[in-house]
Amino acid sequence: MREKREVLGDQMNRLLNRRENVVEQLHSGNVDPAERAALEQHLTEVNARIIAMEKTLHAADAEVAAAAGVPGASVPERVERGGGNNEEAMAIGAAFMGIAIVIIAIAWARRLWKGATNVVAKLPAEFEARFARMEDSLDAVAIEVERVSEGQRFLSKVFSDPSARALGVGAAQPIETRAEAKEPVHRG
Repeated sequence: MREKREVLGDQMNRLLNRRENVVEQLHSGNVDPAERAALEQHLTEVNARIIAMEKTLHAADAEVAAAAGVPGASVPERVERGGGNNEEAMAIGAAFMGIAIVIIAIAWARRLWKGATNVVAKLPAEFEARFARMEDSLDAVAIEVERVSEGQRFLSKVFSDPSARALGVGAAQPIETRAEAKEPVHRG
């Protein structure tokens, strides 16, 4: 009887889907009057079948209920898959969370009660020497990286300066040194 009820429910769902499709076609703007009359007649027939199906479903529900009331009749319970009972899941989750919080609180209180023991172990001398060498190496690398970046900034400035002349362009010119600039040289 339950299987009959399920089959009838599937048929009812199909009829409701068909009714929705017919209503959508009626509400679309590109239906000529002849099609509209045919769709309205079909909608009337589908509505009549839905009403008849509802009566059949009610009768099937009554048969299932009557079978459940008969001594010795067994009606298996439906097992919902995927849905489950959310209240039970929430209660179980809350219980586990409460237990976890209590355990953490006890561990924290115990640590406070005993006093946190500060265990500081001295590193062996060879590790300290190794760390010192590593620190010196990192400092040297940082200095070299700074030198390279300073050189790159200088070259970028030289290459981007439009007033600078390229080497070897133009006539040779004497280069004054500081000593020549301070003392006039008499040649003669």
